Amino acid sequence: MIGGGPAGVTAALRARELGASVALVERDRLGGTCTNDGCVPTRVLAKAARLRREAEQCSEYGLMGELPRVDFGRLLNRTQQVVYRIQEKKQLINHLEDSGVRVHASAGDTRFIDANTLELSDGETLQSEKFILCLGGHPRRLNLLGGEHGLTHSDIWSLKQLPRSLIVIGGSATGCQVASNFAAFGSEITILEVESLRSDNPGIPGSRHQGNDRNRAGRAD
Repeated sequence: MIGGGPAGVTAALRARELGASVALVERDRLGGTCTNDGCVPTRVLAKAARLRREAEQCSEYGLMGELPRVDFGRLLNRTQQVVYRIQEKKQLINHLEDSGVRVHASAGDTRFIDANTLELSDGETLQSEKFILCLGGHPRRLNLLGGEHGLTHSDIWSLKQLPRSLIVIGGSATGCQVASNFAAFGSEITILEVESLRSDNPGIPGSRHQGNDRNRAGRAD
């Protein structure tokens, strides 16, 4: 089993139930995109953004005081704390090993030597009659001049400070979520989308939207 996200873990456990000898190989941490750099840490950002928006309304209810300042480094530390807590709660490695699955976590890049042999980054080889690939998705970088300087949603967790401005390319769910969170933190946000924002996405306060769906461009506020 190659890939330690939800699909790979589920397939490995089911294969053991059916009597197969199973090894699971994961390049990084078990849990997949959602746990490590998707839903879980993003929801931490979303909660911080919601708290800051609520603080902006305090004066309307007679609660006076300065607006909280965003310490972006501490916020990112909090996201990692929550990720680690979720991983400890799931106890995926223990659960898999208790079920008889051999786990190779943080195995780095792997490669096939032949149709039945997989080589890990440390030189260890695994042989199997069948392989199941549960590789998940990955962010796609733009193939254009200077595209290597752009960030993906996975790069957010390595930022050193809150950006003063941010251009988000893509106005679907992930793009709007990133835009909404950073707008609440005080960044100036511009969303670029080939088509107009999807109708199921609400407007993003404090952001601008530029699109070319039938030459239309509008503000998302």
